[in-house]
Amino acid sequence: MDTALKTLLETRAASVNDIVETLGRSATWVRTQLKNHEDIILSAPSALHPRTTIYYLPAPQEPVEATGPGCRFCASANISAAGEIGTFLGAATVCGDCGRTYNTFSGEEITPSATASAKKKRQPLNPQYKIRAKVEAVEAAGGKLVFDKEARQWIMTAPGWNGRMETFTALEFSTETPQSLGAKIQVVIPEAQG
Repeated sequence: MDTALKTLLETRAASVNDIVETLGRSATWVRTQLKNHEDIILSAPSALHPRTTIYYLPAPQEPVEATGPGCRFCASANISAAGEIGTFLGAATVCGDCGRTYNTFSGEEITPSATASAKKKRQPLNPQYKIRAKVEAVEAAGGKLVFDKEARQWIMTAPGWNGRMETFTALEFSTETPQSLGAKIQVVIPEAQG
């Protein structure tokens, strides 16, 4: 980037026309320079400038004087860069002893929520493969296991139960194992036949 343009944008915010008048360059040259520089911040048209986009560069930051030769929180010398230069964590330092991360220049602590990239994916309470194993275990023991959509419950029946059934909510069903459901059927069937 041209040093005169860089100095102007670090000093004050300016529109394309403002830059053209100040530097004496063409509007095409100015737009090309602005488009090719990643650090330029643009402000959307406002009430003061309804049809004009304003550009500026953040002023260069001076590093904060460190309180000691290491981590600003625990003074440990076991510190390293938190990420690659040019990334969000490139200007951050992480301490290997206390585990805290902070901005190298401002000294401000970076919390884990600021660096979290995505929410954890919700896991189903009763995944399909567990449901299938439980249904197969009950059927192998001679019973039947179905889900009643209206009642939102699992219903287990057996041939010798004389119309009796056992119901489970989704949470109760998730605590059962295929073996425990099969054992419930096996206990009741001999009683009904005897």
